[in-house]
Amino acid sequence: MELVIDRTESTDSFLKDLVRQTKQSKAELITQAFQLGIRQLWEKHILDDYLLGKVSRNEAINSVGGELVELAEHQQKAMMEDLEWGLKPSKSDGSTG
Repeated sequence: MELVIDRTESTDSFLKDLVRQTKQSKAELITQAFQLGIRQLWEKHILDDYLLGKVSRNEAINSVGGELVELAEHQQKAMMEDLEWGLKPSKSDGSTG
């Protein structure tokens, strides 16, 4: 069975599919979705605060785990490198840098 995701499908359609495929009730799935969403929002909040210097690295690791902290650091480093590259004057604009 091939799983094809239609990006135009409604949330209700996704929920109905999950009920059918997992044999769980709508209430169970909605509870899981709520808990997962809250957890993801919490992790995002902690990582944002860490990257902004509002909480220490140790606090962030204790809150969300080392893997997520390392991933956030890696993503921030890559973004900063891309930004630095994008801000460099191009050789065709006559600058020497």
